[in-house]
Amino acid sequence: MSRSSANASGTPPSGFLPCRPPRPFERMELTWERAFGGTDDSHPEYPERCEANPVGRGFRSTRSRRGLDGLPLPNLEDPRAPLRSTRERPPPCGFGPLPPHWTPRARLAGTYDGAWQRERLPLLPEDFDEHHHLVAPADQRLSGYVQGGEPVKVVGATPEGVLEFPLPSLRPEVIVKLGAARETPPCRCDTVHMDCERKLLTLVWRARWVIHGRVPSLHWVKIQLARGAHVA
Repeated sequence: MSRSSANASGTPPSGFLPCRPPRPFERMELTWERAFGGTDDSHPEYPERCEANPVGRGFRSTRSRRGLDGLPLPNLEDPRAPLRSTRERPPPCGFGPLPPHWTPRARLAGTYDGAWQRERLPLLPEDFDEHHHLVAPADQRLSGYVQGGEPVKVVGATPEGVLEFPLPSLRPEVIVKLGAARETPPCRCDTVHMDCERKLLTLVWRARWVIHGRVPSLHWVKIQLARGAHVA
């Protein structure tokens, strides 16, 4: 998986009116507030927001009464789809988790209508897509689970310039004691979070099993490292 981003201090794209020159910087947070998006409520009757990133910058509604002077431009852009005019709506380019009510996830949440209230509530709707639970942007997801040992290379996000390391080869296992039986549901690593400022790496493994109707038989849950697991 590879992800790149162009980073600038409010650089004016071609097609805009003359803008202030970009200011040099040493540090900039890689947040959605720095990506394309935002809310434009300059027209009291027709407020509009970028549903894919309502907290960003550079967005103008089709009926906007906001002038271009002082309009902040996105600092984070996809090099393949830069913002070139105020009429464009490029996909926001960010690295943080996506809230569930933004369109990349909200469109997968299913239909909550009268039929759902009568027939399914409190269960999820039948057209609910489990990809709704994925908080990473689509271009930052692996095709499968993390196996351990995968090479990681981050460029331009640390004072050293390059951060390079392999993911640790850990294999937790989960043991569930239900009645007289022991069950070992698969435990898979599906989340990798990197804090480049603190040099902190967090990995999340998940295991799930159905105990509906068997809760009284649940004695204990044990989590341990599988034999042979190690940190690379």
